[in-house]
Amino acid sequence: MGAKNFAFLRQDSALLGTHLGDLARQGRFIYTLMRFFFNLVFAIFLIFGCYQGYLWWKNRNSIVLDLMNVRFATRKVERNYGKEVEAICKELDFPHQSYFKALIILESSADKKPKTRYEAHVFERLKAVRDGEMESYNHLKQADLEGFSNRELTELATSWGPLQLMGYHTLKLKIPLSELKSERGLAHSIKWCKKTYGNYLTKNDYENAFHIHNTGKPLGWFSKPQTHDPYYIFKGLRYINALERQIEAHARAEKP
Repeated sequence: MGAKNFAFLRQDSALLGTHLGDLARQGRFIYTLMRFFFNLVFAIFLIFGCYQGYLWWKNRNSIVLDLMNVRFATRKVERNYGKEVEAICKELDFPHQSYFKALIILESSADKKPKTRYEAHVFERLKAVRDGEMESYNHLKQADLEGFSNRELTELATSWGPLQLMGYHTLKLKIPLSELKSERGLAHSIKWCKKTYGNYLTKNDYENAFHIHNTGKPLGWFSKPQTHDPYYIFKGLRYINALERQIEAHARAEKP
């Protein structure tokens, strides 16, 4: 009887040992898994923290560079176009020279000899309207483009001058394209702006004015800006503010 009990005890001890071994292995596995998880979380937070630090450093430097760029750009536009823009606005009785100077910076970097910019998708749409494959494009119908060659359509699909006005706008202005390329090109461009979205400028609604000039339509109520540069409007407002501050500074300096 005693030998049987001893055998059972040995068997139970062996089973218990096996069970405890399984538990130990499971415990080590869980411990390893938890350690891996915590290390992973720590690594994610570390990478995120480093990335946020990089963004802070980049933004700090971007702000400094942006201030320098704004100052440089406003001086450049005043030097290259300041007097001309002011004279045109006075002639048109349309006192929004700061807006147009800012627009020149956005559209052509205020370069004295701005580059042209051909837009292939505009050419394809103009061609489709001319050929009767499309009913209209930006209020132009087939009758407006009748007789135009592909070469002429290419010029209409190109933007010109300091405000980068599209060539096809000359049709509504009722002027030859050569006028847009001439020294009076800027005056014609400002006239087009006044005619097209001058009501927004009269209300000092520069956000919509910038958006219409770049996209052809005003801002939507709840939609994001559709400008080619998502910061186009923001930059334009920065330039206007900088130009207005310069005017105020000059006015104070001229006071006796």
